[in-house]
Amino acid sequence: ILRHAGAAAQERDSNQFGLFGAEASRPADLNLPDLDDWVSMDRLKEEFDAIGFYLSAHPLDAYGKTLNRLRIATYADVLIGHLSGMVSMAGIVVGMKERTSAKGSRYAFVQLSDTTGVYEVIAFSETLAAFREYAENGAAVLVKVMVQSDGDGGRITAQSVSSLEKEAANASAGLLIYLDEAGSVKRLKDLLAREAQSANGGPRGEIVLYPRIDFGTEVEIRLPKKYPVSPAIARAVKAIPGVVAVTET
Repeated sequence: ILRHAGAAAQERDSNQFGLFGAEASRPADLNLPDLDDWVSMDRLKEEFDAIGFYLSAHPLDAYGKTLNRLRIATYADVLIGHLSGMVSMAGIVVGMKERTSAKGSRYAFVQLSDTTGVYEVIAFSETLAAFREYAENGAAVLVKVMVQSDGDGGRITAQSVSSLEKEAANASAGLLIYLDEAGSVKRLKDLLAREAQSANGGPRGEIVLYPRIDFGTEVEIRLPKKYPVSPAIARAVKAIPGVVAVTET
């Protein structure tokens, strides 16, 4: 779009004339491809890559009530609440700078982003290997840290790190799915069937549908079977056209 607009502006400003003396023709209309919208996590990644922060939402918003079940402390909780000792925190890995100590050991300063800000944890050799894996794709992680107050914001040292997606899947109870198009039911059925087939004994939860019958009227349908439930599945469901909202229980 920018290239097309720039070319059009340059042509107008140049006041050029065609081969036979006629004024240069108007640039052809720009035809954009008809593409599906990004799913929310892809959109957020593109936002961060483009401008350096999350604009429309934060990736941890997708984990909803699960963070409360896991008793996750935010950076603001640590900073304002002056928490100390062992604390569980969550974040998206946005950067990592490795260093070598005087004794030759490797360690790193890892930048994490949660809904309250960007914070830094120190990862020594025991947790550094795991952070390297997660840093490659900007993954969501759950970090157990030791917080030590030093009068200057405190020092946060990682004790262990794991995938927030896996931890959240184990803590999820179920999904409430609100629909306003009949055509979305078939896609939802196919999605749940694929997830049920690919799941290998993972956690399963109850799924309740709330289809809108007419203006102001909904019904409640509890699916008879339990299905795999995780934040990733919730995001996939929300991306189905006709799904209005998805809520964790």
